[in-house]
Amino acid sequence: ATGTGSEIMRPLAVPMIGGVITSDAVVLLVIPVLYHMWMEWKLLPPKRPKKPKKKRGWFGKKKKLASAATGGPASRKSGEMT
Repeated sequence: ATGTGSEIMRPLAVPMIGGVITSDAVVLLVIPVLYHMWMEWKLLPPKRPKKPKKKRGWFGKKKKLASAATGGPASRKSGEMT
């Protein structure tokens, strides 16, 4: 082009063509892939909550509960003083 304003339009042509190619790629490739991934995620069954782990003492041993037989704090009444 050699007409009026051609020296302004020539540098704008490269970004315009790049934008057209980029927008076509996004519309035809990226958006359908993201939509498919979203719909698969949406259709997955909900995750079940994990069962709470049993509390254990040091070295993986089960904790013993204080009882009346052992004389632990559970056997004392709240108002008694020793």
